[in-house]
Amino acid sequence: MMDTKEKILQKSLQLFNEFGISKVSQRKIAKCLSISPGNLTYHFKKKEDIEETLYFQLTTNISADFKKIDTDEINLSFILTLMNQVFTYIHTYRFVFLDIVYLIRSNPKISDDYKRLIKNRKKRFLQIYNSLLDAEILQNEKLPNEYEYLYKRLEILFDFYLSSVEISQKGITHNHIKKHSEIFLYSIFPYLTDKGQNEFIKLINRS
Repeated sequence: MMDTKEKILQKSLQLFNEFGISKVSQRKIAKCLSISPGNLTYHFKKKEDIEETLYFQLTTNISADFKKIDTDEINLSFILTLMNQVFTYIHTYRFVFLDIVYLIRSNPKISDDYKRLIKNRKKRFLQIYNSLLDAEILQNEKLPNEYEYLYKRLEILFDFYLSSVEISQKGITHNHIKKHSEIFLYSIFPYLTDKGQNEFIKLINRS
């Protein structure tokens, strides 16, 4: 059975995802839970404390999955599984990505951690890149900075795909997890060797 603090986090996550941070007050969260505002502020003095807690839940989950790069064999199957899991987290905590600019501007802890996350994510990308290159799954660069620019495009897709969906479509559904993952993975397809492309096609057809 969830305690009050966990119920507050669960309800806040639901409301932030549905309405956005700016449209959700502490009073609204308390009302939806049928608890007093004082009971809520006993657990979280400010709404920013709730935002921060949920943000760090997300990044803890993603970081734990990225650490598998250090121990597991890196191949296309591993990448497909990893991305599906990561994009599931992104969908679950989608308010973070829809309101990421606001969160970074308003919360120094989140801002500092996001910068750390960006550095770590690039480090992991380089690990994957080198492993796929050694396995002759990824082509060598044909242009200067080719993979540096690929990483930048993937980074934008990673962080802002849901914002694009929110603007252009009628809400974000569970189906967008698979779509997000596929768009991300398809972006690397042209850079694979013949061996890599054949393996990629087999994996996609099985998924």
